[in-house]
Amino acid sequence: MNGPVKKFDVAEEARLIPAWSIVLGIVIFIGIQLVWYVYIPLHRPPGRPVPPLALRIFASLVLGVVFLIWSMLVGYVNRDSGRRGMNRTLWTIIAIFVGNGIGFILYFLLRDPLPVICPGCGAAAAPSSTFCSKCRYALRPTCPKCGQAFNPGDQYCAHCGAEVRNTAT
Repeated sequence: MNGPVKKFDVAEEARLIPAWSIVLGIVIFIGIQLVWYVYIPLHRPPGRPVPPLALRIFASLVLGVVFLIWSMLVGYVNRDSGRRGMNRTLWTIIAIFVGNGIGFILYFLLRDPLPVICPGCGAAAAPSSTFCSKCRYALRPTCPKCGQAFNPGDQYCAHCGAEVRNTAT
């Protein structure tokens, strides 16, 4: 384990969604409503009946919500990939153009872990790092005998068997 495990917070993750993706989603939602309530009834082929109102309401709401969520997911992928040190442009393009949600699935399966912030200097470090590469701060406790990292709360080093419970800070 790389220090204390941070609990998943939906509200914190939702704050990553940028305003532009929410506005884009709302514009798309309104556009879909206009198509179903204005364009389709006025521009139907001759002799073809207007779809029933219940069908138009259901279809427009479902499509609108799907595209609203899709737009917010694109924004989330854009911000989250930058936060994780990944290529924002590449992952945003993959999320947009790889269809049927597969781009989002790929992102969530392949995304890098969040970097650890060094308490000593504030620099970002890989979660697997034992020491900060900027200030040499010990990000994880290490065994005094063999120098290998161990999990906080361990009593003995898993690599050499040395007692480490009193050395953890």
